[in-house]
Amino acid sequence: MRRTHPTGSYLLLIAACCGWMLLQTRAVSAQNQGGVPANPLGPFTESVERRRAEQELRSLPLKLRERRERNLTDPKILEQMNEDFIEIQTIRAGIVKIFASGAMADPAALHKAAREVKRRGTRLRSMLALAEETSIRNIPSDPRPTLESVNDRAFKLCIEISRFTENPLFKKNYAITIKHAGEASRALDAVIVMAEAIEKEARKLRSD
Repeated sequence: MRRTHPTGSYLLLIAACCGWMLLQTRAVSAQNQGGVPANPLGPFTESVERRRAEQELRSLPLKLRERRERNLTDPKILEQMNEDFIEIQTIRAGIVKIFASGAMADPAALHKAAREVKRRGTRLRSMLALAEETSIRNIPSDPRPTLESVNDRAFKLCIEISRFTENPLFKKNYAITIKHAGEASRALDAVIVMAEAIEKEARKLRSD
């Protein structure tokens, strides 16, 4: 972690970050001081309640429905899905903690975090089976990234992670709709492509 006296655009980044965290009290309250979500077991379970909540998802293509149903009845896959979901939340909490302290994350930390988010997000996307094709094309990486620009992208990554993890699809006592499924799928796609761009840019910063 590198401490700085932020000015200019980075000062705006810190202000925006603080504002976002105040607005996202629900997301922040889902994590304790160690960055672990309030539900340590994760949101994925095999139950009659889940089946009822997901009735509208029957309009998904048959191939996706069958894969999703198969995954959500396999204890090992459920365990992996919960592990990936929680780890992505934990990584986000770590990045937010750095920003809240007024510091910037160093390239090595960003590279490691982004690589892990991309790996787990990609696997989770396959297991969730909410869409056949990704909804977002790859984001071109900056050929001349700066520490500030990569941290700016990391801030945006935190926002997309919150959009994904706070989706009603992962909450109890919600009727799950196709709209929720589509929003979750698009948010996860954004998380994956943004993490890939950060991984590339942070790697370049480390090698310069």
